[in-house]
Amino acid sequence: MEPRLDFYETSPDAIKAMLAFSAATEKLGLEKPLLELVKPRASQINGGAFCVDMHAADARKGGATERRLYAVVAWRETPFFTPRSPGRNRSRRSRPAAPPTTSTRLSAPGSRPRSRWT
Repeated sequence: MEPRLDFYETSPDAIKAMLAFSAATEKLGLEKPLLELVKPRASQINGGAFCVDMHAADARKGGATERRLYAVVAWRETPFFTPRSPGRNRSRRSRPAAPPTTSTRLSAPGSRPRSRWT
């Protein structure tokens, strides 16, 4: 498959911003295996095939199981993404140990409730 666009050549500033964002996410305090599942989930939500493939490969290299990687699309419905206790830099209530991107997605207006856009 040939890329449709060379992002590095077309928009070097956008690539720099994406790399800076990626570096910032590494400092959030999320466990590395969880962060490696957040990335392909965000790419799924945003419809980025290249990034889904890239981040899924990175997650596998980081130890993500195929089962968790395939189920990340429906993580709320699975028995193997479990709640975790609150910790440093987290809210007081328990949060699931699964990709939190669904509530913070960066996708088209039609893909999330209208109330989130106003």
